[in-house]
Amino acid sequence: MDIKSYFDKQRLHSQLNMILALALACGSASCSMMEDDRSDCPTGLYVDFVYDYNIQAADMFKDHVGGLTLYVFDSSDKLVEKRSVSNAADNDALKTYGYAMNFTGLEPGTYKLLAMAGQKGYDDMLATDGAKFRRTELSVGDLITDLTVTLDRASSPDAEGLYAVDASAPLDTLWMTKDIQTVEVSASVPTYATVPLVRDTKHLNMTLRQINDPMEIDEADFDFRIIDDNGLLAYDNTVESDVELLYTPYATWNTEEEIDTEGNMRRTAHANMMFSRLIDHDSASDDARLIVTRTTDNTEIININLPAFLLEARSALEYNYSAQEFLDREYDYQMDFFLSGDRWVYVELHVLSWSVRINNVDL
Repeated sequence: MDIKSYFDKQRLHSQLNMILALALACGSASCSMMEDDRSDCPTGLYVDFVYDYNIQAADMFKDHVGGLTLYVFDSSDKLVEKRSVSNAADNDALKTYGYAMNFTGLEPGTYKLLAMAGQKGYDDMLATDGAKFRRTELSVGDLITDLTVTLDRASSPDAEGLYAVDASAPLDTLWMTKDIQTVEVSASVPTYATVPLVRDTKHLNMTLRQINDPMEIDEADFDFRIIDDNGLLAYDNTVESDVELLYTPYATWNTEEEIDTEGNMRRTAHANMMFSRLIDHDSASDDARLIVTRTTDNTEIININLPAFLLEARSALEYNYSAQEFLDREYDYQMDFFLSGDRWVYVELHVLSWSVRINNVDL
């Protein structure tokens, strides 16, 4: 036998034995091998959260969500525990990859998990200006069906029967649970669950431009509004029939730009609006409407079915989504209307890098 080969084999065997001994030593100290001391073992229920139900199909939870409340209901749909967490100057827990809530006091059994979230903690959100998405205050023992979210509105309707939503500030972003999770909690092994979120608050940036006379437009001459019955949300994110809300812009302004080498200018009127969850109803008469009226002569310039038009912005890949899934995934819309006199000729819709042009076939 080759002496060098013999000693090489012996050395390899020795190294493998040392590795095996170390592994056994570590294993004997781990929670899976211990029979007596299990203080370092994971126990109870661990819940993490994901927000990838968006048009980018990317998990934006840690970058977008700043405050969250998790509700735990038992098999009878009664609340057993509620816990809130929000980012703070000295603790940005929700920005941490892999963040999870741990519940160690739950009795073994079946539970339902439901979460609501915002860009900041719920109490901090209530302290800001503008309309709020207000949750039902639940106590232990209350039913899951008691949990609703109501968007603030005027206490009485206007002459048209509409309840105005305060637009003095943008709406705080609201996330609801996309699918309520059911879990089995055991006394002997940890339970892991993930709660997926869907964003209900939508944003629309719209512009108006005149084609024939590019400087003859001014945001002050227009009334922008969205009308929809979408201000009451059930625990499962269903939009319940309530009252018709009137959404108006939280910001309007004009911009001017040169459009050719001769120094000719074009003015653009802008309006930014925020509103609650859009629904693609079976009946188009129930859908939200976007209406723009010229206040100088009360002429209605635009009156369209908002979700139907926004759905036209779907790219080829996004046609894999149902109409409602697209409306739920998308949250930031751009609509550019080009006018000729008191009629819109066409509108350009933009979602991410994709855009589509829709002509007004009634012209």
